[in-house]
Amino acid sequence: MLYGNNVDNPYVKIFSESLRSTVSGATRHHVEFYSEYFDLERFSSERQAEAFVHLVQERYADRKIDVIVSAEGGAFELLVSHRKSLFPEASLVYGYTPADRVEAQPLPAGIYGVPVDLNPLPTIELALRLHRGTKRLVLVTGGGAWDVAWEERLRRDTAGLRDRLQLEFLARRPLAEVLARLSALPKDALVFTPGFLNDGAGAAFIPRDTVKTMAARCPVPLYVAYDTQVGDGATGGVVTTFDEAARQSGEIVAALLEGRRPEELKLPRAVPRVPVLDWRQIRRWGIDERLLPPNAVVRFREPSVWEKYWREISIGVAVVLLQAALIAALLFERRARRRTAGELVDSEHRIDEQADERFRLAVEAAPNAMVMVDQEGRILLLNAQAEKVFGYSRAELLGSSIEALIPVQLRTNHSSHRDDYIGAPSARAMGVGRDLHGRRRDGSEVAVEIGLTPIRIADGWFVLASIVDITERRRLELEAVERRNELAHLSRVAMLGELSGSLAHELNQPLAAILSNAQAALRFLENNTVDLDEVRSILADIAEDDKRAGEVIRRLRGLLKKEEIQQDSLDMNEVVTEVLKLVRSDLVNRNVMVDAVFAPDLPPVMGDRVQLQQVVLNLVVNACDAMQDNAMLDRRLIVRTDGVDGTRLEVTVADRGVGIAPDQLERVFEPFVTTKKTGMGLGLAVCRTIINAHGGRIWATNRADRGAIFHFEVPAGREVHGLNAAREQKVPGGN
Repeated sequence: MLYGNNVDNPYVKIFSESLRSTVSGATRHHVEFYSEYFDLERFSSERQAEAFVHLVQERYADRKIDVIVSAEGGAFELLVSHRKSLFPEASLVYGYTPADRVEAQPLPAGIYGVPVDLNPLPTIELALRLHRGTKRLVLVTGGGAWDVAWEERLRRDTAGLRDRLQLEFLARRPLAEVLARLSALPKDALVFTPGFLNDGAGAAFIPRDTVKTMAARCPVPLYVAYDTQVGDGATGGVVTTFDEAARQSGEIVAALLEGRRPEELKLPRAVPRVPVLDWRQIRRWGIDERLLPPNAVVRFREPSVWEKYWREISIGVAVVLLQAALIAALLFERRARRRTAGELVDSEHRIDEQADERFRLAVEAAPNAMVMVDQEGRILLLNAQAEKVFGYSRAELLGSSIEALIPVQLRTNHSSHRDDYIGAPSARAMGVGRDLHGRRRDGSEVAVEIGLTPIRIADGWFVLASIVDITERRRLELEAVERRNELAHLSRVAMLGELSGSLAHELNQPLAAILSNAQAALRFLENNTVDLDEVRSILADIAEDDKRAGEVIRRLRGLLKKEEIQQDSLDMNEVVTEVLKLVRSDLVNRNVMVDAVFAPDLPPVMGDRVQLQQVVLNLVVNACDAMQDNAMLDRRLIVRTDGVDGTRLEVTVADRGVGIAPDQLERVFEPFVTTKKTGMGLGLAVCRTIINAHGGRIWATNRADRGAIFHFEVPAGREVHGLNAAREQKVPGGN
């Protein structure tokens, strides 16, 4: 297997593993695999190629190679041009090679493969479909040979779009210039890029890394050409996956090793392409998922409550419906027996005693509360569990209306809901994933989940309800929220403990000024003649310094106190400003310069001020810690607020530290994972919990030059239901 890139390129591992597993699973033989890596894009001279060919010849002089696989276009061209000297007896299989490179020259015998289609138009058309109102398309490429080939492809394939879009090419420019241009794009723009190996200044990169860097600075959706680039900030693309390309190549290799002709495999004319999108970016840009193609592959989808707990919910609902179905079967059996016996008396007297007894025993033995009502809502049957859940005796409920078990505020519309259900009866579950309450005899409410099963008998429709008391589950959910808030509070206290020295200095400054001014005023008053204007000025200074001290205490008290979380309408710029004021002395002591860039006219956010300040404070302190080994003039912190599409607000905290290892960018938010020598690894985990509870997300990226950037987004201008839903739940009998 010959790779035209270095071993660190992300696609190499994917291609290699998929090819090996496909070949091993489709042949009877033991297969030996060898891999060679020649970075053809960075070492493209003919002299380098000759040296590489000579190296391969020497290395495999005593090996019989049956098949050689080229893993991309550059390696394919090298093998074809040196066909006579490199394994001339071996079959050549090309993988992930564009069709135009395969068709560029007549191929000798013994060369097989399935080409790939890199036409960017399907991706661009998908992007235009998902982002209505797009007027500008920005196409970004680099300055190396591979990058220039992509530039030529883009100019050729997108020429027909000029009557629909304003096209802008950012090609052969230094990375810093590209990033500056991208960060200033208007909201009606889209970006497409394959990444680049070299920028216009000649600096070398891995395309996936450049995509990650550009996506971090790009205020509009960014689409890509390769599936390995989806997951680092890119929205997606219509791509040929490296896994599928390797699988197609592996099938050809296996056929050759088995002595078959590859033509017998009936391989496609090109490796199929599929739309691949990042679910996190779908949410970020507010994409309507109904617009996605049916064959779209959505990666990184966060599981819903159903997906997380489908097993538990399914078991619970299945038990409820199974019980209801069993009881329904007994009712149908009773009906059949009545028909067979030909009983013609009134329905209340036609019940077969044996079937009726079995039915009643099944209802009574059910572990859940069971209630059966007729079309008018009259209760005809209930079991002991129903008595226990609702506090009524059986005699009190039989014959009464089901509305007796429904909270007063919900009774008005219940009869119409019942009529709608009888009009289109079906088995269904209620209360799964949302609040639903029943009313007890004493007037209190009980949280429930209900399974409804309609039953058709000669007399008409009946509804059997299986009711589960979920009070205990709600209590446990409330405890989980309380534990989360307790952890957040302890984290704040620990952090402020670390800042105690600086905070004391921040408080001592206005107190010292108050003392100095008060002493000066006393000296003035001891004189025979008193300058009242001077005294007034002194008293004004005392009042101002008192306010300063009061503000410091207020901010400290706000962060230290432990109380129920609150949802208020917040100005995010004020939230960040208060944090920076609180840590001002600590920043001075650490010699950290702060650049605060606040976006004007930001919409408010609904959230808890203290918890959001805790997130900002944690990120600022972490950034300062990351720069503690920097030279004094190289400790610069950037705190920025931005609006995102008018629906979300983003806060970023950027430092000039050593950055974060790529494999740790996601793990730093896990509990007990830390990059600090003395850290406990809880601060960022708490931050993620807080931001998730606010309906937002938090993530980290590395800066292009040096350092790390922590971002978090929260929704703008709407109530966050997940923030304190557990606190609002009614849990009768709970503490």
